[in-house]
Amino acid sequence: MSPALGQSSKYTSIYNSAGLQDYQMIFLNAFARYYRDFGNKAFLEKYWSKVKVGVEAILPLVDSSSGLVSGSFFLGDSNGTAASSLFVYSLNQMSQIAEEVGENDTASSWRSIAAGVHKSINEKLWSEKLGTYIDSTSTRNQTSLASTAWAILANVANTTQAESALAAISSLRNGIGYKTKSNAQSDAELAPFISGFLLEAALQHSQASASHNSSSSAVISTLLSHLWPAMITNEEYSTGTAWEYVFPDGRPGLDLYTSHAHPWGAAPTFALTEYVLGIQPSSPGFSKWNFQPAVLTPDVSWAKGKVPTPHGSIDASWKLNRQKNEIKMEVCSPMGTNGTIRLPFAVSSYELDGTQHAVDFDNFELKVKAGKCSSVTVSFAKTL
Repeated sequence: MSPALGQSSKYTSIYNSAGLQDYQMIFLNAFARYYRDFGNKAFLEKYWSKVKVGVEAILPLVDSSSGLVSGSFFLGDSNGTAASSLFVYSLNQMSQIAEEVGENDTASSWRSIAAGVHKSINEKLWSEKLGTYIDSTSTRNQTSLASTAWAILANVANTTQAESALAAISSLRNGIGYKTKSNAQSDAELAPFISGFLLEAALQHSQASASHNSSSSAVISTLLSHLWPAMITNEEYSTGTAWEYVFPDGRPGLDLYTSHAHPWGAAPTFALTEYVLGIQPSSPGFSKWNFQPAVLTPDVSWAKGKVPTPHGSIDASWKLNRQKNEIKMEVCSPMGTNGTIRLPFAVSSYELDGTQHAVDFDNFELKVKAGKCSSVTVSFAKTL
């Protein structure tokens, strides 16, 4: 691994910058997500040997004494929740890729390492007193956005921990968003980049919830109603893309230096597609996919969109009728794919293409025929 992001090792004797080893892990996740979305086996096989070296380069980051990840990171401290959870997430993602190329033993080994770090995070970094994950073993009273976000995204946090951690985020509320760390000053810049991870974590938790959760709703509402709109409604500085930093009052952060079209600024757009609309691949290249809208997203009662896939576009929409306690979903599935409509709620009945069906499901699942368009209206067993 390069000693620092983009830096050749032959220049370290002249100039040695801080390493950003978490960026290496984020790259691995980007590679895994590309394959997840496109299923390009030729691309995977062409670059697998090099990407595998990238995975092997992060394995020595595990501290044998703490069981956590040590090093130099943008997201948080060494032996901390953010980097360690990102490591768990990355290793589990790349384990799936290893299986795709037939390296099952490699996948098993990586999963075992990830499981060990997962265990260490919960044993050493969860604080019952604070009701959330601490930043690191050396900052036991400090919390952060990145720690909460990645603990949830990596499934390190169980459901109870996730709800508690999202509730604790309220202590970081500052102006239009959230401070990146609990010890940050009130006038410190907010980070849309890291806030994107938090948004995905809150939406992931909300999407799988069978009932309204005030903690995740508060986070989602704050970010979607205040943080990103501030970058759109500012006529002087709006570019249509996310800024690098923003002040709590909505001005561009870092004064004249801030990028107004920052890399890694795809949130919230990708999150709206995958969670609010609810279309996600469950097999590489969308050969299998799920339609599971996050209908409990605050202040959202409908969504409509088109998701391009290697097989053709998936057209989907949903509309919630709270008075009738039902949701109407429409979806068109491309040929060569298998789709499933999913809802984590108890259902009393559903209507498929005009035909009524009485059911008693705790979790609703319905297969979508390839090459067909379907209209489904689901009645809930209890008020959402």
